[in-house]
Amino acid sequence: MAAWSRLPEGSKPIGGGPAPRGWSGRAFGSLRVPNYRLYAGAQLVSVTGTWMQIVAENWLVIRLTGSGLALGITTALQFMPLALALRTAACWSIG
Repeated sequence: MAAWSRLPEGSKPIGGGPAPRGWSGRAFGSLRVPNYRLYAGAQLVSVTGTWMQIVAENWLVIRLTGSGLALGITTALQFMPLALALRTAACWSIG
């Protein structure tokens, strides 16, 4: 019995019915919801921009210095705030 068939009488799921059968229907069934499509598209643009910035910064460091050490330091500094935030959050959640 499908999940959508357990809805109250007369109601429909937000996406407009059951997902099509097959792997593509299961994998991309959530894209039938309009708000999720907007969210997924915005996330795709955002993540693409973030990675373009990281690549451009690293490329600039290599072009200006030619040093692998400088590139390593730059990369470490780019991810330092995330590493510190994760460590702080982990300590906070345990204690």
